[in-house]
Amino acid sequence: MRQLAKFSVIAVVISTISGCGWLWGEKGYFRDRSNDYLDAKQESMITIPANLKKDTRPFDPLYPIPNNIPNPTVTKNYEVPRPLPLQAVNTSGPFSLQRNQGNQWIIAQQMVTPAYEQALQYFRQAGFRIDTARPVTGEFTTSWTKTSVLTNMLNSRLLAMDSSLANQELRIRVRVDPGARANTSELYTLVMVRPEGSAVESDWPSKSQNSVVEAILLDELMANMSNSQASENVVSLSDTQQQSVAAKKKALFNRDTQGVPFLVMNGDLDLVWSQVEQAINKANIKIDDMDRSERVYYINLSEKADGSSKPGFFTRLFTSEARREANAERYIIKVIPIDNAMSVKVDGIGNDTVVSPEKAESILRMLQDNMN
Repeated sequence: MRQLAKFSVIAVVISTISGCGWLWGEKGYFRDRSNDYLDAKQESMITIPANLKKDTRPFDPLYPIPNNIPNPTVTKNYEVPRPLPLQAVNTSGPFSLQRNQGNQWIIAQQMVTPAYEQALQYFRQAGFRIDTARPVTGEFTTSWTKTSVLTNMLNSRLLAMDSSLANQELRIRVRVDPGARANTSELYTLVMVRPEGSAVESDWPSKSQNSVVEAILLDELMANMSNSQASENVVSLSDTQQQSVAAKKKALFNRDTQGVPFLVMNGDLDLVWSQVEQAINKANIKIDDMDRSERVYYINLSEKADGSSKPGFFTRLFTSEARREANAERYIIKVIPIDNAMSVKVDGIGNDTVVSPEKAESILRMLQDNMN
């Protein structure tokens, strides 16, 4: 029986070793697939029915085959050429104009929706009449427009570069696609040109019929978007400053009818309790103890929270505990609900300890200055 078991194990090992080819070999299940793309075949473009073309964006090949490869049936030793670097123009700021092999577009450091809205707003302000707008696909087109109805700045710039545009009409298609990086977008324009008064309607070309007009429109669009972004940053900075000022005033100093100082703070107990604790720590005041149920903090002004005021070895050796206790400045900070707000007061420890209004004001001012 033992011999049979031994031979069975040997047979299983031999069969496993000899059968590894179906797992790891060239025809195995776990074979190397890194070069499979070399055997891939080029398929034809997807054909979209005519009745659906108006609701879809044009299909552009994601991985086009370079034109400098005349023979697609290459060997597996073929070395893929490195792509040419993009020619970046005005890459500073949140928007940059890119040019590559006759194509030009804008890269925006923002998502598709805000970029689409800014582009749509610019073309309306420039004098173009929007023909169709498809926010879902990120596209909009203009109707045929004379350069004379555009803004004076844009019209003058177009005519300065090409005087023949005075007798022509323009039609623009703008497409906003998601960028290669997260939270970025790419804006493309397509320009069609026809003589003024012509009724000829044609399909959109693969490239702009006037590259000069396209370059000017992209440059003006990028400048407009940059200015809008700068204005939003100024407004945002102003709002932030106002919020900062409001944050400093969220703890208001006041006095009662007897002249006792206190702070008034908005918020519930949890929020105010946390803010008071943070203010005490920021003021570098040591908290000896706290009682959340009684809403009180026990502080010691004679010691720092970071331990920098801790006496040295010889001081502790030659100074009695009673003397150190006599030098301590201990107070109670109370959080008291009042109407729809909270008040913060300073009391002494013990019923017979009275805190002077000046001392209480000094402590409360320290807390107020360290409120976020």
